[in-house]
Amino acid sequence: MEPLFIILKEVFIIAQKCRMISIDSSSSKTGWTYFEDAIYKKSGVIDFDTNECKKKYKGNSEKRIEDMCLAIINLLKEYKPDIVVIEKLNVGRNMVATRCLSKVIGVVYCYSILNNCFYYEIQAS
Repeated sequence: MEPLFIILKEVFIIAQKCRMISIDSSSSKTGWTYFEDAIYKKSGVIDFDTNECKKKYKGNSEKRIEDMCLAIINLLKEYKPDIVVIEKLNVGRNMVATRCLSKVIGVVYCYSILNNCFYYEIQAS
């Protein structure tokens, strides 16, 4: 296995001539950063952990995850990245959260396949 910095260097070299989004996903908040030609352009958070959202979903994690997935798809459609970087899924004790997060990551993976994006998963620290 190649050291992480070599892999990231290769991704960065590719990113110097394209659009890239990095995603830090979770089932309630997903952070993202957009780069264009290896220059930071914008970042944000898709936040479904607000009091308003908690009232709206009332513990319905399936609907919240569905809306999170749609929000991520809309983000990817808006920025049309050539490269998508996302954290790998770490399996924890909470299997409900793990299943929810796997859906979020799966949506990003499917988008990448359908739109011919370079997809890379990075190990969370």
